[in-house]
Amino acid sequence: MRLAGLGMIFLAAGTVLAAGEKGPAPAALQFFAALKEKSGSMEEVLAASALSPFCGEKKRDQIAERLRRLGGKFRREGTTFFVAGERVDGDYAGVLVAAETAGNPLEIDVYALALRRDRGRWKAAPVIGGFENSFVGFDAAIEKRLAALEGWLSAERILRLQQLQTKAEERLRERMNKAVPRELLEKGKPGEVMEAFVKACAARDLAAVLVFLGDADVDDAEAQAGLRGVVSRGLQQSGRRGPWRLLTSPSVVRVVAGEERAGNEADVGMMFYDPVDASPVKLVRFPLHRSAGQWRVDLPDVFRRAADGKLVLRDVPWLDLDDDDEKIRKNFGRYFEKSRKPRREASVEEAGVAIEGLLRDGSLEGLFRFLFRHDDLEATERRIAYAEVAGLWSMFRDEGKGTSEAILLDTLTEGGAGLLVFSVVSSSRLDRVQLTPVLLLKDKGGWGIAPGVTSRGNFKLLPGKLREDEAAVFADYTGRRRDFEKEAASHFLKRFARAAPAGGAKASDAEVRDLVTRFRGMLRDGKVLEASDHCALLDRGDGAWEALTTLSYEYRGARHRGAPDEILGVQLDGPWAALSLRVDSGPGGEPDYPMYLVLVTGTGPRIVLDAGLRLATNKGREVLNGAILKRIEANLGDDEAGLVRRMFRKHVEKSNADRKEWLKSTRSSP
Repeated sequence: MRLAGLGMIFLAAGTVLAAGEKGPAPAALQFFAALKEKSGSMEEVLAASALSPFCGEKKRDQIAERLRRLGGKFRREGTTFFVAGERVDGDYAGVLVAAETAGNPLEIDVYALALRRDRGRWKAAPVIGGFENSFVGFDAAIEKRLAALEGWLSAERILRLQQLQTKAEERLRERMNKAVPRELLEKGKPGEVMEAFVKACAARDLAAVLVFLGDADVDDAEAQAGLRGVVSRGLQQSGRRGPWRLLTSPSVVRVVAGEERAGNEADVGMMFYDPVDASPVKLVRFPLHRSAGQWRVDLPDVFRRAADGKLVLRDVPWLDLDDDDEKIRKNFGRYFEKSRKPRREASVEEAGVAIEGLLRDGSLEGLFRFLFRHDDLEATERRIAYAEVAGLWSMFRDEGKGTSEAILLDTLTEGGAGLLVFSVVSSSRLDRVQLTPVLLLKDKGGWGIAPGVTSRGNFKLLPGKLREDEAAVFADYTGRRRDFEKEAASHFLKRFARAAPAGGAKASDAEVRDLVTRFRGMLRDGKVLEASDHCALLDRGDGAWEALTTLSYEYRGARHRGAPDEILGVQLDGPWAALSLRVDSGPGGEPDYPMYLVLVTGTGPRIVLDAGLRLATNKGREVLNGAILKRIEANLGDDEAGLVRRMFRKHVEKSNADRKEWLKSTRSSP
């Protein structure tokens, strides 16, 4: 349900249009959708906007950085948009766009966007809130009309936000009415209710979580607001520490560990397997009670305190377990296996493909289901097996995001034992390709992960024939390891285009800016492997690995930089281009000045990764630049190598001038 009256669009002349008619509103929605969609680069967004051609490069980069951050916020929060109001004055307009956070209808904001019609197309102003840095001309009469539109946007935004927040309560009620099956609350077992509750938390579904916590039973408005605030803040918490990550993190596996019921009250033990913790298994007891014939979950105090930022160490219940609870905690594996069906595949090859998929974009729970099961496994063996699978998964995944890439190189089989050979490339060490073997065993259901996982097994009661098969398949892998390492390195380098110009191609200023901005954005977002897909190599030998070492350092620097990158200029010459950049190096450090050499190849524009020249401010960098220039000369013709040298000389001139101004402004600052 949308706010009454918001389905109408208000025009300056007082005319009213139906919301479905053509106007600036669709362009406004498209602008915000593009912000949310784009990762890193804002060049396409700015090119489609009403940005003034007189906007300087420094200001343009600042605008792009603000838009990039706003788009990142929209992606993280799963924001959806709708039009909350519109006013048109000839070729100029103001649109109020409401933004809702996914799963939390109480989180709503309204953005004021100015637009200008240019040759029949509505274009958004690049600065939220008005026509700043837009190409609108210099006519005094127009400026007066634009000021009126900006005034309307400012005043109306506050009014619409207040109205929407009031209506958000109604929408929340509607969602709560449909969020949880009534039959589950009325007839479900306490353990089943808890399973559904933790799934709602993991999905960050505020409406469903509030239903489980009995929001509708709270008569006091202040108490109800307090509960909603606690849950809303808790569900939005992120990071590698804190109680709420047990309920919300995609890395955590959640298992019911028994229930006790006495009349209208119950107690359910929940175990949480958190792979980032040195002691991964946590046991938390959740009280439940029945109200109006339905089960309600009582949120333990540790979660309330954590949401309010008042948590202290003594509040953490899993640090003080009695002997019975400690025994339950140590048997996580048995409880998991009772509640989850095993997953098996008919062949080693099929198991390899499935496990590769889980490591790429699956879940730890999915990988746990692949573990070999046997009643004779000792408790210690089972704990080690789960810990090794969690360690394997953590090599590739961090809070649901990929940190390394697993490529299945080969599969080996010997009787009832199999082995998967994975090539592993880490975002933080692109210069090192590692091999990770994963052992499999066959049971009556098919192929699963052996208790030893990546080493020679820990299952003491493994039948003699299986032990022989396991030893044989591992010996086969060991004997061929060097060949696998060469294959892994070759496979990784194939993802880089060859630095050869496409016939007749010419680089353009816009696409060079877009490429480098997108590349840097991916580094900041930790998407190093994706960023490498936008690169080419001159030398696929030692030079490639040296360049990848540099890229790994650049990745770490990009993630911790403070000020936004600033483009100092772009040089173009046929298929070649050079972009000069100033990069922040963190608090107290001087900026870095890399030159990104770009070449239009047969697969499109690519950054030449092993031509990473930079302004030299010390002897070490001078030596490195000299080695890179020699590599360029060895892999390019005289004319092309000379062109790169000339581009670099201009880059040095421009960078030295900028550095001089930077040092002057820094030293003159208070």
